[in-house]
Amino acid sequence: TDIFSYWCELYPRSANAQDSLADALEARQQFKEALAARLTAVSLARSNKDTRLHIFESGLKDLRTKMVP
Repeated sequence: TDIFSYWCELYPRSANAQDSLADALEARQQFKEALAARLTAVSLARSNKDTRLHIFESGLKDLRTKMVP
């Protein structure tokens, strides 16, 4: 996850960087941290009018499903 955290530092307005970080965190089962990154990705995508918003929203929905006890 270090490389993705670094990428987020280099590109703080990148929804894709946050989404990639979330993927890495989710793979390590760090769901709370992944949720924060996914929420940031969606927020950035909305702000930037990113055409991939639907992809980031889908990732957020999938993660929330995994987090339900």
